[in-house]
Amino acid sequence: MTGTYDPAFVGLSVVIAMLASYAALDLAGRVTSSAGPIRLGWLAGGATVMGLGIWSMHFIGMLAFHLPVPIAYDVPLMLLSVAVAIGASLVALSVVSQPKMGSRTLIMAGLMMGVAIAGMHYIGMASMRLDALLDHDDTTVFVSILIAICASLAALWLAFHLRSDRTLRAFLLRTLSAAVMGIAISGMHYTAMSGAHFQPQAGVAHSDHNIIASGYLGAAVAAGTVLILLLALIGAVIDRNIQARIAFTNELREKSEALREGEQRYRELFDDIPVGLYRSTPAGAFIEVNRALVSLLGYPDRDTLLSTPIKSLYVDSEERERWTRAMEELGLVRDFEVRMRRMDGAIVTLRDTSHAHRSPDGAVIRYEGALEDVTERKRLEERLRHASKMEAVGQLAGGVAHDFNNLLMAIRGNTDLLLEDAPNDESVTEGLREIRKAAERATTLTSQLLAFSRRQILQPRVVNLNSIIAGMQDLLARLISEHIEVVTDLGDGLGEILVDPSQVEQVILNLAVNARDAMPDGGVLTFATANRELDDDDCPGVTDFARGSYIELAVRDTGTGIPPEVLPHIFEPFFTTKPLGKGTGLGLATVYGVVEQSGGHISVESKPGYGTRFKVVFPRSSLSRSACDEREGNDGCPTERIVSQGGQTILLVEDEPMVRLITTKILSKMGFNVLEAEAGDVALRMAAENPAPIDLVITDVVMPRMRGPELVRQMRERNPRMRVIYISGYNEEGITGLGALDSATLFLQKPFTTEGLADIVRKALSAVRSAA
Repeated sequence: MTGTYDPAFVGLSVVIAMLASYAALDLAGRVTSSAGPIRLGWLAGGATVMGLGIWSMHFIGMLAFHLPVPIAYDVPLMLLSVAVAIGASLVALSVVSQPKMGSRTLIMAGLMMGVAIAGMHYIGMASMRLDALLDHDDTTVFVSILIAICASLAALWLAFHLRSDRTLRAFLLRTLSAAVMGIAISGMHYTAMSGAHFQPQAGVAHSDHNIIASGYLGAAVAAGTVLILLLALIGAVIDRNIQARIAFTNELREKSEALREGEQRYRELFDDIPVGLYRSTPAGAFIEVNRALVSLLGYPDRDTLLSTPIKSLYVDSEERERWTRAMEELGLVRDFEVRMRRMDGAIVTLRDTSHAHRSPDGAVIRYEGALEDVTERKRLEERLRHASKMEAVGQLAGGVAHDFNNLLMAIRGNTDLLLEDAPNDESVTEGLREIRKAAERATTLTSQLLAFSRRQILQPRVVNLNSIIAGMQDLLARLISEHIEVVTDLGDGLGEILVDPSQVEQVILNLAVNARDAMPDGGVLTFATANRELDDDDCPGVTDFARGSYIELAVRDTGTGIPPEVLPHIFEPFFTTKPLGKGTGLGLATVYGVVEQSGGHISVESKPGYGTRFKVVFPRSSLSRSACDEREGNDGCPTERIVSQGGQTILLVEDEPMVRLITTKILSKMGFNVLEAEAGDVALRMAAENPAPIDLVITDVVMPRMRGPELVRQMRERNPRMRVIYISGYNEEGITGLGALDSATLFLQKPFTTEGLADIVRKALSAVRSAA
């Protein structure tokens, strides 16, 4: 007995197979892209929809088959076939939803799914109830199962690879694949049906569970199946929207996180940068400030500074007005220096670089800028300008003193000679003595100029500062008025210093006189000494300060104090606040020069009405006075004077005619044979031509064509034991070029007296005889 097929139902079964295949491919992606309960829901719902779709295709295909006898179906077996179809779909979706799928997994899952689909078909065939016996061709059964397995493998592979792709290309490929798979599944069904043979047999029992096949039943199954598939597709669309919303929400969350991270990075950068940053309103109120600005202005926290009006921070309201005008005219300021008051009252100098942030219509919305603390830089720049000014004045003063010393040499030398030869005329000698006094005062003035410019020749010795102060107490008592009490606080175990004692005495005297003049109504003058270990913080702004051991001298008075506007100028030469004729303005300048040239530093603290304190520090010496006694003639140690007689030959080399003339007169009057030379090359020629040996060379340090040290070097090549006396009024390069003076080399500072010249010459010649 053979049957026929209804083309409409056949076509409907193929369409349902295609829809089921597309739903399966789409549901595979839904299951994969979800997580948690949503994934389990899609897995169960997807397996149901896909299983019903496959089963519906099979059932519609069964209904499309007509035999000459009525056909019924056993409902339990039909439900079993439905369960098998859903189970096969659950296996398929579970496999394709895994992160990875290897070849072995694909083959095992394809075999299981193919066998299950084939089993669903043959269970469905077994549920047929009709007056005939059903028989299957073995070859056809095998081919149908093989088709089911191959279709399952293709469906699993395509579902796995297309599950997450939402592009147009993937949609078209998924549609084409669904069509092919639908045809393949339908082909499996109709291949299996072609192998089914029915033999008429009357009297087959029918059960109450049977259902009669009819067109209405097929239409109802088809409609229900299509409805289920449509619901699945509608769910997919809804899921797509939900997933899009979730993706959009996730994107917003990621952007929000990125924005928060960006704001955090901006806040960290804003707060951690070591320059004060701010935002403010045009009215002058802070909107935002960073930690550096809070610290710079000395406020305890950000909120306190934010509540402070900006205008109240300015020391000078005119600076704020100039800043405002510049912002209104240009919209920005660069390196605008302003002085602001910290919360503790201290004044700092800030460098402001700001700009105006405007709205599209040009109105100022806010100001933004950076404030850099340049207080220390300004102080160092001021010190540098002051040092440069002092250096220029010092060079001028040193040059004047050098030329003036040559004039004083002629004045003093000739005056001394005239006094020795003057007749017994009191009026003449009195005039000469006044000339000498004036020359001595001028000599003192030039000495102060040289001390200020740090270009005088020092004769350092290792001394104890307490000993110097103790030895000056009688002199200080005569110098200081009786209504001023002098107090000494000399530290125990005070270290030694390497200085010129006479210059340190000059420092103490000048500071004492300065203190005396500041206490016209009386007061207390205190001298204190102490050992100090100093570092960079103890002498701020002093670039050449070296940390280490120092000896400190503090001179404190209870006088009127120094006004703040005067304090920066007190060490400048010729600066004085005393009335005309009461001071030269060189006292503190001399102190400054002596201290700096001796390797020390001086600082001052003063407040009007509370007095003044000068603090002087000298480097502590590692030498001792006993060591100097053992090293007679060394540069930092005293040399014993030995008196000798004249009569030897002296070569005098001096480029200044007045100085050369008066020096020759003095030496000749002392009984020496004097050879005069105005330059070094002339001196070398005279020494070579003179038959008598030269006992002593007296030479200026700086001369045209050849300097004194070079002359001495060449002459000592012939006579290594030759004694030398250098004379100089001032020249920094020449004096520096002398190096350390040994026992065969002495130095005499211009302007010198007749006694001073005679004394150093006798000392040098006595050393010649001692060496011989």
